[in-house]
Amino acid sequence: MISNFNNNLIKSKHLYCVYLTIYRGNKLPPFYIGSTSIQNIEQDGYHGSVRSKSYRDIWKSELQINSHLFITKIIATRFTRKEAVDLEKNLQLKMDAANSPMYINKAIASHQFMLHVKHSDETKKKISQSLKGRIASINQLKNLKRTPLRSINQRKKISDSLIGRAKTIAHSNKIAQALLGKKKSITHRDNMKKAWETRNKIMNVDQRKKISDTLCGHSHSLETKAAISASKRGVATKKIVCPHCNKIGGISVMKRYHLDNCKNYQIYANAPL
Repeated sequence: MISNFNNNLIKSKHLYCVYLTIYRGNKLPPFYIGSTSIQNIEQDGYHGSVRSKSYRDIWKSELQINSHLFITKIIATRFTRKEAVDLEKNLQLKMDAANSPMYINKAIASHQFMLHVKHSDETKKKISQSLKGRIASINQLKNLKRTPLRSINQRKKISDSLIGRAKTIAHSNKIAQALLGKKKSITHRDNMKKAWETRNKIMNVDQRKKISDTLCGHSHSLETKAAISASKRGVATKKIVCPHCNKIGGISVMKRYHLDNCKNYQIYANAPL
């Protein structure tokens, strides 16, 4: 009993492990030896990362479709990642895993971790292309649901760090392309409508100045002007009466040339007392 207590105490201080993944399907060899953090195995349902051309695509497909065919067991624990990789390497060499038809491994473990390594633009592009259209596994979806929501302070820090940060043209174009033709859900539309209806309709001086500065020097293209004209054609506008000259007109035109901007009002307002 004391021995078990000591073993559990030692294991609790270990952060890394060597594991054996058992595959019970018929598309891959049955075994895979790897190393990772204990948390990845016990909390995240990690089964391993296969990069060989022979098995990579099949491995990903089986994890997504038949994740129930994989069982991963921790066979040893270590204090450091280096110790775990050393043990992993020794086991792979002992079992001749890279050459054995019983193992998915096609290479021997090394200490060249992908830590603090900056990918080239070409590598980033390849990674991006390989991830497009990928469907998350059941374990990944469960992990996303377990992810705690950011606190108010965290959200505020992120918001403050992004204030005044301008997007590049390339970034803006990517966002526009990603959203092109994308339909919002009914819930999303209802939330937008609610936010619009409950907004503060009176803008302060700073808000009006920001809008004015943004639109300064901006002119619509001929296509945009034609589209605006077509959308307004045949639509009855609300009519109002100017209290200073009694003229009747559309609300947008009357606001521009009448009401507080009416000549009669200006003459009366500027008349000497």
